[in-house]
Amino acid sequence: MAGGFDYKNFKKMCNNVTKASKTIDQFLEDFLIGEALEALALTKERTPVDTGKLRAAWKLAKTERTLNSIKIFLVNDVAYASYMETGFTYEKQSQSVWREGYHMAELSLLEIANRLPTKLNKAFTSWLTGVVFS
Repeated sequence: MAGGFDYKNFKKMCNNVTKASKTIDQFLEDFLIGEALEALALTKERTPVDTGKLRAAWKLAKTERTLNSIKIFLVNDVAYASYMETGFTYEKQSQSVWREGYHMAELSLLEIANRLPTKLNKAFTSWLTGVVFS
């Protein structure tokens, strides 16, 4: 038959699409763990150092998967961590004084969130191209 269609490459691509559908969850989890590790590093950099205890205590605690989401927890179990993050009131010469927090985690997470769409698009395009057209 003149001008026939070679199904070999088409079938290979279809098999690769099936493979992609089975590995997309792992791609997303790996990508998000990478972003969480970056948020951890940024948070540690922004954490003020006196003894180093507060900075050293930042960690990724767990990954929680549900049907529609992946949650990765950034935690610090030092007793005063929340005060350093969000601020606190203290007494000075019989007056209440507000001490602004450093917002180490908040600023780091906002920075990650702002660049996440571009990074995810680039990583997903690269992953999909590698899986489907390999």
